[in-house]
Amino acid sequence: MKNFKKKKQPQQKVVNLNVNPDDLKDILCECGHDIFVSAARIKKVPAIISPDGQEKYLTIPVSVCMKCDGVLPQKP
Repeated sequence: MKNFKKKKQPQQKVVNLNVNPDDLKDILCECGHDIFVSAARIKKVPAIISPDGQEKYLTIPVSVCMKCDGVLPQKP
């Protein structure tokens, strides 16, 4: 088994928001439901445009309505 070195991950900045969630507007699905589950959309990146020349998968997080299975648009 080969030993792989872990690449150092860039540190993310932590932003603390002092916001009461009850004061924010709920997001509704087109069907009117407001409960979503997390899922993933998978895209195939062809080798010709991949940085290392290898075919890859790209995982895109999405939110799926629990009532109608509709996918919430990525941008509001």
